[in-house]
Amino acid sequence: MNKILLLLLVTCSACKSQASAPQPPQTGAPASHADADAAATVAEIRTLVGAASCSSSTQCRTLPVGARPCGGPDFYLAWSSPHPDEASLLALAERSRSQRKAEASLTGELSTCQHIPDPGAVCVAGACRLATPASAS
Repeated sequence: MNKILLLLLVTCSACKSQASAPQPPQTGAPASHADADAAATVAEIRTLVGAASCSSSTQCRTLPVGARPCGGPDFYLAWSSPHPDEASLLALAERSRSQRKAEASLTGELSTCQHIPDPGAVCVAGACRLATPASAS
């Protein structure tokens, strides 16, 4: 009987702890809309980067995309500097950063505050690739 009471007491204590834990602000549709906008911008960036063709590593660059709540980008993409529309690509990257910052602020998103270093980019088999692909999303 004592074991059952102890089990009930522990269970109720856990329920109370979860119920009283601070929750991020509930924003409903606006957060979903912000998330969709940020995802659409990343899709535009990936489309504009395309195959990132190159003939040497000197043509390869990295593009910081998005933003983490504690600062820095979400991830990097490799792109080729002879890109026909570099200004649009850089503008989309900035829009992605702004959208992610706004989204994190709106939802109260937190992160580990781990810094993601720029991995650099190299030309491999005629295409720019991140030097350390583990940091790409």
